[in-house]
Amino acid sequence: PDEQKILAEELSRRKLSVNITSSGYAVHIMPSGINKGKGLKMLCDRMGIDYKETAVIGDSYNDLDMFSIAGISISLPNAPEEVRRSADIVAGGPGYGYSLAIALKIVRRFIL
Repeated sequence: PDEQKILAEELSRRKLSVNITSSGYAVHIMPSGINKGKGLKMLCDRMGIDYKETAVIGDSYNDLDMFSIAGISISLPNAPEEVRRSADIVAGGPGYGYSLAIALKIVRRFIL
């Protein structure tokens, strides 16, 4: 958190307009106005896919915009509480292999 604050202050001092979030193990820096939700919308629009026909997996605060748009959102068990609460499904299990199993089940059910 202290490093994140210092970084935010430095980027602001340089007049860079960015959003900074931390996942506890990484700092995510994105241009202001850009997020994973907008990226998902852009991809779906280009491919002619309804947003609600998508499934996403995430474990960080920067995944919340994407969670609110996708048809199914899956959180990993190590995600912050707010992220887990926002997800439709919280995957679990050693090595997160369960997450892959859920993703494959969704693909088989909705795509194949």
